Amino acid sequence: MKIWSCQKINEIKEYYVGLRISRDDGQSWQGPFVIDNLTGAYASTLELHDKTILVIYYEEGEKSAIRARRFRLPGETETGELEFLEYKRG
Repeated sequence: MKIWSCQKINEIKEYYVGLRISRDDGQSWQGPFVIDNLTGAYASTLELHDKTILVIYYEEGEKSAIRARRFRLPGETETGELEFLEYKRG
């Protein structure tokens, strides 16, 4: 499986942090799936031991910060969408 994270502008010219997923080595892609509705950059993703995905990214702008979201992928959820989960540090 490949995951491509991106900063993107949608149809109404708003930025978002998102990702696309390929389960066939890049031949086809699902998504984009929105992670956050802000201007973000430098997203990094990794798969955790429990098979969930953690994405960490930089929020751009006056109140810039490092943000993190944890989720299950589509196809592993009943809805076919990302299922966001609590992220516990430690």
